[in-house]
Order: sequence, then structure tokens, then C-alpha cells
Amino acid sequence: MKAIVSVSLGLVFAGLATLNVITILESSRSGQAPRTRARAMALHRAGGYLFIGLFALMVWYMSKRLIGSPEGISADAAVHIDLAILLVPLLFAKVMIARRYKSHHSILMPLGLSIYAISVVLVLIRVLPYALGKINPSSSIAKYSPVLILLFCVSMARLALHPPGSSTTKAATVTLPATAR
Repeated sequence: MKAIVSVSLGLVFAGLATLNVITILESSRSGQAPRTRARAMALHRAGGYLFIGLFALMVWYMSKRLIGSPEGISADAAVHIDLAILLVPLLFAKVMIARRYKSHHSILMPLGLSIYAISVVLVLIRVLPYALGKINPSSSIAKYSPVLILLFCVSMARLALHPPGSSTTKAATVTLPATAR
């Protein structure tokens, strides 16, 4: 598989994982109409099976590429393979619990979030070195990337410290009337 196709499929893979996390979080919001919740769950299920199918397709092509390679694998490729192998039982467990073992429903969210985290790291391990190798060091993105990373970190810290909907204004102080002497 050519590098650009591999990178594109990896980005689609991470995008599907992100879509699945967003749809399941949207479906679990309180106050959702049952029809909206059912649609979000159906979209999550379809996206999940598409995610598994794309994962199987990429494993197939990547393993064919590895089997025919006479050279050893690099350290980042070994971590990449390890994460892909780790993803297999997690995906299997999530589908089995969601389909057959409904009494263990509470484990689905942490399992799904771990699948999401591993999937994104799995893609970034291979995509970042490729993308960074294509960037010209004198380009504007290379100049401003530390600033963009800093802004991203500050915005994430702000979200963590002041979640949306929380009041940032101080509570009004209540003054009690003075008692008569």
C-alpha cells in the first residue's frame, strides 16, 4: 500500500473512531428525545462496524506487507504492531458485551474510550513522522506550530478547570440587615 493511501486510511480510521465517540456521548446526554437517541445509537453501531471492517482491511494489507519484508522492523513499527494486536481483543470484548452480555453494560464506555485512545495513538505513530517529514522547516506552519500547540494546551486546561456552562463570576455576597440596637 502506498504511503499516501496508508496515511489517508489511517486518518479515516481515526476520524471514524472520533465520530463513534461523539455519537455515543451525544446519545447519552440527558433530555434527549428517544428518537434522537435511537438514531445516535444506530449511527454509532454502523460506524463501529465500519471501523472494525476498516481495521480488518488495514491489518490484512499491512500484514501482507510485513510478511514479504526481508528487513527487520523499526521500534515505532513494533509499537504500532503491538497496539494493533492490543486493539483486537478490546474490539472483540466490546462487541460481545454490547451484543450478548447486556448486564455488563457499564463497562462499555471505558472500553470504548480505551479503544478510541489506542486507535488515535496507533494512527499518530505512523502519520506524524510521515507528515512532519513533508513539512518544510521554513514554512509558516513550522514557525507557528509551537504557538498553536501552546494555544491548544491552554484551551484544554481552561476547559478542564472551567467546564462549559459553569459560571465564572463570583457568587454575590449576601448582606444581612443590621440589627436594631
